[in-house]
Amino acid sequence: MRSCRPWVLMLVSVIAAACQRSTPSASGQPSARAPEDLSALVRAEVEANFGAFRAWEEEIRGRLGHYSVLMDRDMDFWPTTANRTPELLRPPASERPGGIWSRLPVQNVRCGYQVQGAAYAGAIVGPRARSFGFTGTAPVPWYYLVARCPSRTLGAPGHHYYFTSSVSPDIQDRAGE
Repeated sequence: MRSCRPWVLMLVSVIAAACQRSTPSASGQPSARAPEDLSALVRAEVEANFGAFRAWEEEIRGRLGHYSVLMDRDMDFWPTTANRTPELLRPPASERPGGIWSRLPVQNVRCGYQVQGAAYAGAIVGPRARSFGFTGTAPVPWYYLVARCPSRTLGAPGHHYYFTSSVSPDIQDRAGE
């Protein structure tokens, strides 16, 4: 039963974020969202989808003994753009039926995701992961996840990035290009 708690917390945070977004103002009209509201919605999306990717990678490792590699290059994101308005996630053409992209809990996404894994220690780690201090030198197979999301500030250029890995479950975040 303990293994269900993270999923329950993720689900509750996604529902709370959705309810917060649709709450009408005193006039009965939907209220305008402040820039920090977008941050909470994006964070809830990232946490929920990172949890699904993490479970997928652990399932693959349990069956095959190593993590999967879902992306060809470190700089690729799916979907390729990050938007302030959520868009329906369409799985990449290369995904087989029942793959991870169609199983993500948040299907209307603002962020693009990157999933990299290695079957052995010492495999090459891309520049995006290195920018978060991830070296991939753990003595075991590893994976990392990156989300590229719209800037937290309305009208600000650039993106905001989130990162986690099999080495540390903590989610790091920072502003980027």
